[in-house]
Amino acid sequence: METSVEGRPVVRDYFSRRARPPHVRAVCMLIAAVALVTSAIWLDPMRARYYETAAGQYQTINCSNSSITLSAQSRIAIQCTRGLVRVRLLRGEASFRTKQDASRSTLVLAGDAQVYDFGSRFSVRRSADRTTVTVVEGFVELSVQQLQRMVDEKPVWAGERATVMNAGSEPVFGPRRIVYAPATTGVIG
Repeated sequence: METSVEGRPVVRDYFSRRARPPHVRAVCMLIAAVALVTSAIWLDPMRARYYETAAGQYQTINCSNSSITLSAQSRIAIQCTRGLVRVRLLRGEASFRTKQDASRSTLVLAGDAQVYDFGSRFSVRRSADRTTVTVVEGFVELSVQQLQRMVDEKPVWAGERATVMNAGSEPVFGPRRIVYAPATTGVIG
């Protein structure tokens, strides 16, 4: 125990401080808020990268375990994390070639359709009223979102095509919003 010059013990209260003036507290809070927002912007691992093609232009994007070919007049947003490649098809068509890897999967969002892939070759085409998924090799899991919840989950196998009617395009009664058909040959080059 410490003693003072007069022989009395020194009482230290480490948990209480004198009150700071309000303007000093306001400046400190403002600096902390700016630091928090700046770090969230610069260090955000889920920030998307956008890719877009013009008329007659094709672009191939390599991302961890997948290769994505963007067709003419298409636009996508890609978010890569350790275990998931998340692709949002905003318009047009994209072809995917993924490797089978249990630790990595690919999720494609297009309209009301969600396509989960764990290693296959497929394409997704989005128009204003429908989303079409065509599988060339392997299979994908296709889900349909309706009223903020998933209602249909079906596998789409190699040689099959599934069309999902997007919300607002036409009235769809009941849970059946996925229409299957055999795929045409030569879809993906």
